[in-house]
Amino acid sequence: MTDDQPDRRSEYVPALRFHWLTALYDPLIERWTPAGLMRGAVIEALDLRPGLRLLELGCGPGRLAIEIRRRWPDLTIEALDGDPAILDVARRNAARAGVEIVFRRADITRLPDLGIHDRVYSTLVFHHLSPAGKRSALKGIRRVLTRDGHAVLADFSRPRGALQRILFSAVGWLDGPGNTHPHRDGQFEQALRDNFAQVRSAAVWRTVFGTVEMFICRP
Repeated sequence: MTDDQPDRRSEYVPALRFHWLTALYDPLIERWTPAGLMRGAVIEALDLRPGLRLLELGCGPGRLAIEIRRRWPDLTIEALDGDPAILDVARRNAARAGVEIVFRRADITRLPDLGIHDRVYSTLVFHHLSPAGKRSALKGIRRVLTRDGHAVLADFSRPRGALQRILFSAVGWLDGPGNTHPHRDGQFEQALRDNFAQVRSAAVWRTVFGTVEMFICRP
């Protein structure tokens, strides 16, 4: 799905599941304790330098892209999301921050032809996708990533302990058990290893919604 294609709502679950709750997503994430730590860790894992071309899948309110652009003004960033409402939020946030970022509406399970990128990154997006959507998105990342580039993917993973498993059940209700169980059961991590030659776990956070893990993936 691009800006001129119809909205296939079955491809993903929007932020907070219901479109009428989208406006609450940005302030909720900003008040979620690990959000700032996660952005900092992802930026470090991206190993940035001037001139690189970045692609973000599922940019949401655009906070991470904005922070990267502030630190590295000589980078090119294209940020994709399937939800037009959250893209409006992202564009407003970027305008207030005074940075230029190309935000595009697109189905990340069927990546449009945007050329090759040095880095691809995504945070807390894949658990919104169906199992087939996850596999398709991972194949798309491989297709658009340079040979010496890498992807940084942070999302829910196997719960570290009984409490984390219980907390993650709320995410399962919001985004659907079919979408979230592959993360809980380790199938998402296995899908990463099936699609990339090198996969390394770089960080783990225990949160009020469950365990989040960041992976660095190289083709």
